[in-house]
Amino acid sequence: MVMANFPGVRNTLWWHAGYASNFLFALQGSWTPWVTSHFWSLAVEEQSYVVWLFLILLVPRSRLVAVVIAITVSSPFFRLIGLLAGVNETALWVATPASLDALGLGSLAALCADQPDA
Repeated sequence: MVMANFPGVRNTLWWHAGYASNFLFALQGSWTPWVTSHFWSLAVEEQSYVVWLFLILLVPRSRLVAVVIAITVSSPFFRLIGLLAGVNETALWVATPASLDALGLGSLAALCADQPDA
């Protein structure tokens, strides 16, 4: 992997390979190593796929829209509470719960598109 030759990447390679870049950046409070900074969004996306899978499997279809709405609405509250608690700004951008409003809206769009015609 060519990126492993960039400064600082070799030490963090397992974070990125395990789709946990967002956790690394949140814990560090910075985008170091900068060359991998774009991986945070891929990590959040992969983590949301795992959560979505369990939602589909465990939540009854009749309650799924309500659960997704609750998750979507909780994301801004997560960021607000984090801000008030003094959580670093990077974590407020890249933590998975901080991104669930955008992912939840996409999920709601998919659920609405999947509704049978009345």
